[in-house]
Amino acid sequence: MGLFAIVPYYVRWHYTVALFDFYRLFANAWWFIQHFFSLRLLAKTFFVPFMRLHESYQKGFNLENFFGALMVNILMRLVGSAIRSIFIVIGILSLVTAILLGAALFAVWLVFPLLIAALFVMGLSKFAFL
Repeated sequence: MGLFAIVPYYVRWHYTVALFDFYRLFANAWWFIQHFFSLRLLAKTFFVPFMRLHESYQKGFNLENFFGALMVNILMRLVGSAIRSIFIVIGILSLVTAILLGAALFAVWLVFPLLIAALFVMGLSKFAFL
C-alpha cells in the first residue's frame, strides 16, 4: 500500500512544480533560439552591406568610378539583405517549431497521469482474466 501513498504527492508535483519547470524550460529554449540566430540584430542591420564590404567614392567627379562604387555598394547591401533574410526565416521557423513542439509536449504532459492510470487498470484487467 506504500506505493499508492505517493500518488497524491506525485499528482501535486506533476501539475504544479513540474509545469513551472516546463515553462522555464520552454522560456530558456525560446531565449536560446532568439539569441542563437540574433534575430533582433539581423533585423536592425538588415540593409548593412555584406561583411561591411563597401567601395569608397573617390574625390573628384568621374562618372565611371562613381557608378562603379555605387553598383558595388548596392550589390553588397543586396547580398547582405539576402543572407540576413535567410537566417531570419530559419530563426522564425525554429521559433514556430519550438512553439508547436512545446504545445504538443505540454498536452502530452497533462495527459500522462491519466495514461499511466489507464494502462495500470488495463494491466490489472488483463491479469485478472488470466
